[in-house]
Amino acid sequence: MKISNIIGNKWFRFSIWAILYLLWVIWFGNWWFLLGLIIIFDLYITRKVKWAFWKKRYKKGEKRNVWMDWLDAIIFALIASTFIKAFFFESYVIPTSSMERSLMTGDYLFVSKLSYGPKVGQTPISFPLVHNILPVTGGESYVKWIQNPYRRMKGFSVVKRDDIVVFNFPHGDTILKGAPTDDYYTHVRLNGREYTNRVYGPIAVRPDDKKDHYVKRCVAVAGDTLQIINGKAFVNRVAQQNYPGIQSTYTVYTNGTQINSKIFDQLGLNTGEIYYDNSLPGYQSLPLNESEIEKISSLGNVVEIRPNIDIYPPDFPDSQLMIFPFEGNFNWTRDNFGPLWIPKAGTTVQLTLENLPLF
Repeated sequence: MKISNIIGNKWFRFSIWAILYLLWVIWFGNWWFLLGLIIIFDLYITRKVKWAFWKKRYKKGEKRNVWMDWLDAIIFALIASTFIKAFFFESYVIPTSSMERSLMTGDYLFVSKLSYGPKVGQTPISFPLVHNILPVTGGESYVKWIQNPYRRMKGFSVVKRDDIVVFNFPHGDTILKGAPTDDYYTHVRLNGREYTNRVYGPIAVRPDDKKDHYVKRCVAVAGDTLQIINGKAFVNRVAQQNYPGIQSTYTVYTNGTQINSKIFDQLGLNTGEIYYDNSLPGYQSLPLNESEIEKISSLGNVVEIRPNIDIYPPDFPDSQLMIFPFEGNFNWTRDNFGPLWIPKAGTTVQLTLENLPLF
């Protein structure tokens, strides 16, 4: 028997798709979806129901309707891409410069959801191929009146130290319509709830799966103790490794003349975020890595390069309200933080007035 005859056999095709679908149902963990085997059986064996009701069954030699063929292809592409996006992998664009030079602003990522296991969509009715905002209109791309509880399916691994992960921003459950890119809770801590809602509101509440996506490196996991000393991260008292291209912010002092902007372009720095301060004179907050420091320090008009280390009291009076645990009693800054122990499953934490802000 020819292989083409085997592949074309309806029972063979039904068996392949039935096995794949059954494996997906076991992985998904909802046995009601076993009823889908009836649909697969009818699609390949009995053919009693015209599931693709928009698709015409042509007779031999009959002219095909191009528009209906395009409609069929578009519907299939939407269903397939939505399924792949929900369970296997998804594309993202790096929105900010916080991961430079490991990942650059505007870079496209294809992120595997199989690594840690995909989350079951909490908002099953939503516009396909977009996240939380509709194109053109700018409205919400989902409906809230049908929501599933939070659940994550099995994956191949768990989050480990130094993994680069894509996640839903925890504070993204509440956004300000007047300032959608700002953190609502930071505004409330700095300005108060009534002022924030009046000036930047109204507010909108998003389900967990529709929070904005962030891309960060995992520094510590459950059970670890994290501490930052003078801008250097330590996990369980061991210094974090120096990743190639890792950046810190520096103040660059010059002899009163500005650095040629072409040099910044050659280094790949965003000149739109670089400002010369005549009072220094120099540049107050340049994001640089080790190789860039060497190149800039070799310039004739550069006098000194000094790392920006935020000690207590912090450079900005309100920064204690922007750094976890948002309590001035801890005397923590972005560059001198912790030690912070990260709770793990099965551990009992004795709550006190002192550690309550942490837990």
